[in-house]
Amino acid sequence: MGTTLKNLVEKSTRLDEGLVTSKEETEKLRSTAEKLRQVLASPQQRGKWGERMVEDILRLMGLEE
Repeated sequence: MGTTLKNLVEKSTRLDEGLVTSKEETEKLRSTAEKLRQVLASPQQRGKWGERMVEDILRLMGLEE
């Protein structure tokens, strides 16, 4: 019975740690999504972002200036 309880406590602890990690990663994702939303809300910023994406794609294809 003691081993079963110990295993249950260990699994519960790992689950708690996983939930904390998940919460932290979710918060990072929320923050990143909010920053992207703010950038895409501005026409000038959206244009800069689009230009950067095109430059990155062209660079990945080996087409650099």
